[in-house]
Formats: sequence, C-alpha cells, structure tokens
Amino acid sequence: MLARAAGAEVRKNPVMEIGGYEVRLTDAGKKDTLFKNFPGTFPVFHWHGDTFDIPQGAELLVTGEKCKNQAFRYKNSVALQFHLEVTSSEASA
Repeated sequence: MLARAAGAEVRKNPVMEIGGYEVRLTDAGKKDTLFKNFPGTFPVFHWHGDTFDIPQGAELLVTGEKCKNQAFRYKNSVALQFHLEVTSSEASA
C-alpha cells in the first residue's frame, strides 16, 4: 500500500510466497533503527503474491530470494512485505 501511495508500481510477483522464508538485510537495513538488533539473515512468514518497485527517495531495507523487495523506508514510514508479527508457533497452527 505504501509503495503505491508513494507512486511506485505494484504488480504480481512471478512466485507466490506463502509460508516461512529467509530474508536478509541490505546495507541500509543494517543501519536502520527498526532492524538494529536483527541478524543479517532471519526467517519470516509470508502470505502474498504481489511485489512492488521501491518508490523514488525510499531505501530498500530487506531483500529476499523469490521476491526481491521485502521492506523499505520512505520518509518516516516503513513498509514490510512479510509478516513480522507472526511467530513460528502461530504459523504452524
């Protein structure tokens, strides 16, 4: 939603991501306060079939293998493609 609101294209991703996948921090992500205590690579839960371009003026924070753009910061907002709030026990329930 933030990518579209900021003028970037949103479209279908070639592969649906449903389930647990590893993502990794970019150099900008390693410096971002939101991810300051995260390891360089970490597992997250996905449930999406879309992807997006990074809006002009935004920084890519997290990237993935099957869907490159996973998180970005735009001004004072952060967009996440994955569900950071889902725990492994919730995902397997």
